[in-house]
Amino acid sequence: MDHTIKRLLMHLGEEFLEQLTESEKRSFLLISKWGCDGSQQIQYKMKFENETDSDANIFQSSVVPLQLVHGTGKKIIWQNPTPSSPRYCRPIRIRFVKETTDVTNEEIEYVENQIKELNKTKIDDISVKHKIVFTMVDGKVCNAATLTKSTMRPCYICGATSSDFNDLTKERPCNKDNMRFGLSLLHARIRFFESILHVAYRLPVMKWRARLTAEEKKLVDTRKKEIQTKFREDIPKANFGNTNDGNTSRRFFEEFEKSAEITGIDQNLIYRLKVILDTMCCGIKINIEKFEIYCKETAELYVSLYNFHPMTPTLHKVLRHGAAVIKEAILPIGHTSEHFG
Repeated sequence: MDHTIKRLLMHLGEEFLEQLTESEKRSFLLISKWGCDGSQQIQYKMKFENETDSDANIFQSSVVPLQLVHGTGKKIIWQNPTPSSPRYCRPIRIRFVKETTDVTNEEIEYVENQIKELNKTKIDDISVKHKIVFTMVDGKVCNAATLTKSTMRPCYICGATSSDFNDLTKERPCNKDNMRFGLSLLHARIRFFESILHVAYRLPVMKWRARLTAEEKKLVDTRKKEIQTKFREDIPKANFGNTNDGNTSRRFFEEFEKSAEITGIDQNLIYRLKVILDTMCCGIKINIEKFEIYCKETAELYVSLYNFHPMTPTLHKVLRHGAAVIKEAILPIGHTSEHFG
């Protein structure tokens, strides 16, 4: 963090620093975000000294500076123009271990203990405090951090089960502390996309996981193949149906009219989900009251059309808790997640 401050001060230049008062020089605050994640990778042929070691899995924690402000007036001195660019991502540590709940919690404890012990950065007569928020996370990390192990209770904010997601009359007490993780916007786009596809596959039978007959399973499989074939023809994407990545999901919502035609899902619903995703990713301050109303109306539209299929955990989290999470965020939600723009 000291090195980051040095580079930022070099970027601002001596002329700018000379204009600051003594009190301003002692009241800087750097706001950063951090997170951790794991992935599988190609195993290299080079052997480790210990033959039991492996580089097949990698687990990394990173930090990204977001804003340098005056701690008193909160005047923005510098702002990260691309908060999810690798250019601004600084590794904390990299380990050749498989991502598990224990490894994730061990990493969280390791980094948060260091954050607690972090002192001000002092360079000449400049003094900078640090505030580092744990928001670069996905659902797996959130579940590990909140000890949400049961698949029947997937919402770590309110504890609702999937069978409760479509009951919009129920208001459950929310764990405010768990809102600190923010919203995983890249994963939200992909999960929204997958939610629409799963509903579309089951439209012929209008059933969720309830015991499907052999004939109904065949109808669902046939419908699934039809949709995937149409997407390959109209929205070309290699391996569509097997690889749902950010670019595929982004194009799905951008071309919402064509997506609605192919899937048979209500066009207005897809469009409203697109608006919600674009709003969260915009990186500017959101009107929370209007956003909450829009999400509520979207949830009501979903339930009125497709009540046979429970919302997914991500759809539930954004539509029911999105406004509350955004309200708790220290910066616009688009800056604090693992995805921006």
